[in-house]
Amino acid sequence: MKSILLVLAIALSLFAESPLFYGLMNFHGDDLEKSINKGYLGNQPVFSDPLMSFETGNNNTEYYEMKRIKEFSEYIHGGKRSFFSIFAGPMFDQEMIYKTTPEINNSLSAGFLMQKKCFSAVLDYRLQHASDTIPVFRRNNLSMDAERAIFQIDTSLGIIQLGRDRQSWGNSRTGNLSISKEAHPMDKLRYQVRFGDFYFDTFHAKLVSDTTLTIEDRYLAGHKIVYRPNSKLEISASELIIYGGENRNIEFYYFIPILCYSSVQRNEAENSDYNDNNFLSLDISYLFLNSMRLYGTLFIDDLQIDKKEKGDFEPNEIGYTLGIDLFNLLSIDNLDLGIEYVRVNNWTYNQNFRRNVYINQNLPIGSPFGNDFWYVDGLIRYSINYKISIEGKYKYMSHGEGRIDAEWTQPWFHVDDYSESFPTGTVEKTSKPSLKVILYPSRFMQVFTEGGVYLIRNRDNKDDYNSTLPFIRIGLQSQFILGKFDL
Repeated sequence: MKSILLVLAIALSLFAESPLFYGLMNFHGDDLEKSINKGYLGNQPVFSDPLMSFETGNNNTEYYEMKRIKEFSEYIHGGKRSFFSIFAGPMFDQEMIYKTTPEINNSLSAGFLMQKKCFSAVLDYRLQHASDTIPVFRRNNLSMDAERAIFQIDTSLGIIQLGRDRQSWGNSRTGNLSISKEAHPMDKLRYQVRFGDFYFDTFHAKLVSDTTLTIEDRYLAGHKIVYRPNSKLEISASELIIYGGENRNIEFYYFIPILCYSSVQRNEAENSDYNDNNFLSLDISYLFLNSMRLYGTLFIDDLQIDKKEKGDFEPNEIGYTLGIDLFNLLSIDNLDLGIEYVRVNNWTYNQNFRRNVYINQNLPIGSPFGNDFWYVDGLIRYSINYKISIEGKYKYMSHGEGRIDAEWTQPWFHVDDYSESFPTGTVEKTSKPSLKVILYPSRFMQVFTEGGVYLIRNRDNKDDYNSTLPFIRIGLQSQFILGKFDL
């Protein structure tokens, strides 16, 4: 027994968690990142396979991408579905930046998967180094919490989920504006329904109350409708609302999926002192001739139409994404290029009530970069086969002094005809070229390494504080099946 514990302790000290890899039942890692980039794995609900918990559509996924998914599924089930499977695995992801403290978050994942034709369940616990950002119970600098804890019922129309999970709403390769996959897992009730070419997705979540913002009760509700007439076109519209208050209970009118949150907020909540914070989002994606994909997102927090009084000059709190992907570039198979532009204005995601700021567990729910920024991200990838990929990346970002959790000072009420620069204040400007190699030694393991340099001007928004910081990132991600049982 002591030798087993020693092996586990050594494994825990050597392996860490990647922010893009969520374990056996959420295989969002770099092995599927290529598909996400191409739009092959988008925002559609899954109705047939609870194992493939990423939200997937049916767009022309290439052979080598689907082969890896199929092999991983077959490995888990040994060629058939097992009623109960136990899994565990260490993960390692370390970024070492010149003259800075290495980012290491050691973790060990363990849990079970249970599924039958009409229902499934998964539990995935993580033992890891406690984060200074996320408020959790810790002992000896270790924390343990569930990354996923989902019970799902499948019906002929859709699915119903109850539990904890990450969620991703939006249309971006580098960070969705509505709900990003980097956001902290949420405890929620969620159901998805399909009618012909239309998909409907709605959820209601309880957010963490004990944060640096407020200790009041906090909730997040959302609903989305997606129109997908074929494998090329996808159009969606979504609405989100964050609300709360001291000892405030769940509001059941936010559970009604066909009600417009903004009208309810004005008719119900605005009659009190709550001032719930709602958001709108529009997404579109189109695939041309299976060789080019155009996509975009418009995220609206607040728009000012009238310009008559001081308060009318509040800056528009919006964000948007524009992107293009080119496949088999220069007629070379598996050579792909992606370019994406993202902008989020200052004050977006923020509000006068701290409980309604768009944060959970001290992490942004929307864009992982917060607000008051714009960036261009370029990616060129060549997949030698479904086991080896090489990526060249370049990112340029301008980030102002604005932050999601900044004090809501409302300067537009203090002067006439208020305006502000974008980005605001002293702007931090970062260039990041890098090269990444991804290997898949087996169907249950991924190994990658990435090297590059951060070229930063006005670092930390300080004038003339410039830095050149080379970095190297290495990682391994794996999951192992410890046992499978059938009834």
